[in-house]
Amino acid sequence: MSLYWMLVLGNISFVCGLFAIMLAVAIIVALIVVDDIEYAKSKFIGMSIAFAVLLLGSIFIPSTESLMKIYVVDNVVEYIETNDKARELPDKVIECCDKLMNEYLEEDKDE
Repeated sequence: MSLYWMLVLGNISFVCGLFAIMLAVAIIVALIVVDDIEYAKSKFIGMSIAFAVLLLGSIFIPSTESLMKIYVVDNVVEYIETNDKARELPDKVIECCDKLMNEYLEEDKDE
C-alpha cells in the first residue's frame, strides 16, 4: 500500500509544478493585457500567493523516483542488519552491486 502513496505523492509534486508554471504564465499575461491597474493588483496578489504555494509544493513534495530510492535503501539496510548471510558478504560483492545499481540508474536518466 505504501507504494501506491509514493506514486500519488510523486504525481502531486508534478501537478504542483505544472500548475505553478501555468500560473506564472497567466500572471505575466494578465500584467500585460489588463488595463485596470486596481483590478490587476487585486488579482495579482491572489495569483502570487497561489503561485508561491504551488511552487513550494513542487519543491518540497518528493518525486516518485526519490521516494522509491528512499524506500528501497531503507529496506535493503534493514535486511542486511537482520540477515547473518548478508553480513558475511565480501566487500567486492557490495562494490559490484553498487556499480550495477549506479549503471542502472544512469540508464534510467538517459531514457
